[in-house]
Amino acid sequence: MTTETLPPGATEPVRTNRRFIVVVVGVLVGLLIVTLGIIGWRSYRHPGVFYPVSDSPDSYGAGSVHTPETWGMSYAYKDVDPAEVSIVHATPNVLMNTAKATILVRVCTIDRTAGVGAIGSVINIRSECSRLAPPDGATMKLGDFADQLVVTIVPTQPGTVLVKGLHVTYSHGWKRGPEDIGMFLRYRAR
Repeated sequence: MTTETLPPGATEPVRTNRRFIVVVVGVLVGLLIVTLGIIGWRSYRHPGVFYPVSDSPDSYGAGSVHTPETWGMSYAYKDVDPAEVSIVHATPNVLMNTAKATILVRVCTIDRTAGVGAIGSVINIRSECSRLAPPDGATMKLGDFADQLVVTIVPTQPGTVLVKGLHVTYSHGWKRGPEDIGMFLRYRAR
């Protein structure tokens, strides 16, 4: 019987357990597949009908105290099919409101006789819309003469209002999800 001896200072080689390595690699691959599946499912289910809100103010307004001003907030991508969405909930992203303004979100059904294609900024919203309704639970038509989410700011004192679009949860076909849409507004009441 012979015994092998190691030279001085040498250590015995460590034997890795192949079964352990296979299990660890399998778990890591499984986690990767699940993560990619979740990311893919979320992006596949996300509606993405409207243009997202920008990071810097793209509309400026100034007016007198107690004088309302309204802005269109929902601009849909072209040729969206099906041509309607159902709004679950819509709220303004208010960053500043030193004018102590009332901020209303509504759905405007564009008045075809007014000669307006979409709401930009307007003082008298009632002259542009044949119907104004609360957004929660509303169904909006898209395409030509689309319904539009609008924000009306009614200041009660001099100051500034910053509204970074709307946070809207809606469904489009079988897709449903939240999205930040609209314009980044800066309004100064004097």
